[in-house]
Amino acid sequence: CHNLKVLDVSCNKKMTDLSLVKIAQYCCNIEEIRIAGCDRVTDVSLTSLAESCPNIGSLIMMSCSKITDVGIKRLAEYLPIIVNLFISDCTKITDVSMNKIAECCPNIKHLHINGCLNITDNGVIRMAMCCRGIRVLNVAGCCSITDESIFSIAKYCCDIIELHIQSTYV
Repeated sequence: CHNLKVLDVSCNKKMTDLSLVKIAQYCCNIEEIRIAGCDRVTDVSLTSLAESCPNIGSLIMMSCSKITDVGIKRLAEYLPIIVNLFISDCTKITDVSMNKIAECCPNIKHLHINGCLNITDNGVIRMAMCCRGIRVLNVAGCCSITDESIFSIAKYCCDIIELHIQSTYV
């Protein structure tokens, strides 16, 4: 399956790391992956995809409860070309991930971290400072975001065209 460019396994409750590791091993030209709502998928899958599929520019991974900073850090390290990252409602993600994305993926354009309850001003401010070309940022439901984040976004993210801040403390 060397020609596979887009993989969508969203809402597949039985999808496991074993399947995604094998797909990553044999389908290394994937450019877009959608893994939303896959409760059994862990950092093992994310690491394997990041290491084996260097062309991934878009990852949509919402409500994946077992994904942690370990997987996101590996993703950022191996995929500095990523421009679209949706990690909404991945509740184990923290500022550690945001700092690594800011460090390794400065060209990110769309970032959706809404519902990631452990992300604070520290992570958002670092993202704003390092990823100045961001166009769409969704931090809705990130309860630890305050005015400080918004000030940094306004100061550093001159290309932003969409900002979602519902259900925050702004």
